[in-house]
Amino acid sequence: MTTAGPTPHGLHLEPFQGTRYCLDRVDSLAAVTSPPYDVVVRPDGLLHLESADPHNIVRLILPQGDTREGADRRAADTLAQWLASGILAQDDKPALYVYEQRKGELLQRGVIGSLLLSPPAEGVVLPHEDVMPHIVEERAALLRATAANLEPLLLSYRSEPGSSGTGDVIDRTVQLPPLLTTTTEDGFCHRLWSVTDPMEIAAVQVDLAGHQALIADGHHRWATSLRYPCGAPVPQPVGLRTGPAGRHRTPPSSGARHPPPSASPLPCVRALGAGRLFPRPSRRGPLGGGHGGPVDGIGRGHRVRSSPGTASI
Repeated sequence: MTTAGPTPHGLHLEPFQGTRYCLDRVDSLAAVTSPPYDVVVRPDGLLHLESADPHNIVRLILPQGDTREGADRRAADTLAQWLASGILAQDDKPALYVYEQRKGELLQRGVIGSLLLSPPAEGVVLPHEDVMPHIVEERAALLRATAANLEPLLLSYRSEPGSSGTGDVIDRTVQLPPLLTTTTEDGFCHRLWSVTDPMEIAAVQVDLAGHQALIADGHHRWATSLRYPCGAPVPQPVGLRTGPAGRHRTPPSSGARHPPPSASPLPCVRALGAGRLFPRPSRRGPLGGGHGGPVDGIGRGHRVRSSPGTASI
């Protein structure tokens, strides 16, 4: 899962302007987060999330309606409303985002960014499961209707012993005050940082350019992204975890409740056109990870998320 140095066939991660919940407009970041769309139990789990807060991200990632088209239109209208009313807002500067999940001895960290789409034949992003065409069509229809990346993809890669780059950037970043922090009802603490320093971003990009990544979670979301031209930013956030043997704190887990770049208080929503992001979650809250959207990233024994037109790792 490692290529010989930077190559056109390695991971190409770009910063993006995340959309996050505005802390002064929601009562609790934890109340607006949701598990991934395919983990939400229906109808009870869906009703629980909808009643937790009128702005819970589940209203975007699993919209309800008399028809599929009507549900997708409702999600698009809801997103537009939340942006117009200041429930969601976009970050001012393009950034990579460092995301952390912690519960007891479990620790996962990663980088969220926009990953360039590449043809499957190049083997840059490696799937290991088949997908169901009707699910891909449903997620693609929602993506078209909202013109936003609502859920992240989780990728994983293994770095070489003694290598620096992404892991070092993450280690330095987590020493700073977080942009967002929250603890969800499952006991997981989520923290998010923004990385805008050009040298730090370049260090991550150079490091990742020599790697392939395995899809840990989000095969249908990746298949949906591949409906867009390769060489453009992926219309979907993704998460990436990396590290040599012995550096992983825990194996990657996709079951924890984490807000993705857009679904959660993290930077998540990304507009489809020209690989740009739509909104950004608020200044206080988890990264997008478990729901729809950040947010996904790269780092030792960590996770990452990405956005449309590009995949966040």
